[in-house]
Amino acid sequence: MLLGVLSGDEPIAGVIRMPALNETFAGCRGNGATKDGAPIRCRPTTKIDEARIVINEANRMLTKQPELLARLMTLGHTRRFFNDCYAFALLAMGQIDVVIDSDLQPYDYLPVVPVVEAAGGIITDWRGEKLGLKSDGNVIAAATPELHREIMYRLG
Repeated sequence: MLLGVLSGDEPIAGVIRMPALNETFAGCRGNGATKDGAPIRCRPTTKIDEARIVINEANRMLTKQPELLARLMTLGHTRRFFNDCYAFALLAMGQIDVVIDSDLQPYDYLPVVPVVEAAGGIITDWRGEKLGLKSDGNVIAAATPELHREIMYRLG
């Protein structure tokens, strides 16, 4: 379950709730991020060779952008495919370093923005622009600015 609060077009608070795991992640601009009330933080990874990368909805990328997926599969220390919002929670709590997602709707990405940012991460569209209601649904989230820049460069 995802829940987000916007101020105009800007996400300012968000919740990622995983009932099956009994976990709740929350983030609010200026207040930090939490998992079940305990503070969480992104990993300090800065080198792409050491990064744990999750590619959400890789099946879509395989169909629409197979050459991009092939390029992404050469990056990082570890790569995994995923299919839901939990990847952003894993990033926020320091378990992985990068999430690459595509073809999302605002209700998919806006609630995770405050969680990732409050945990110290960076989350934008594939052009490096802030995410808002009119974003195209292509998302990069990274634990550090260095990883974010590298992934953006690799996406071309």
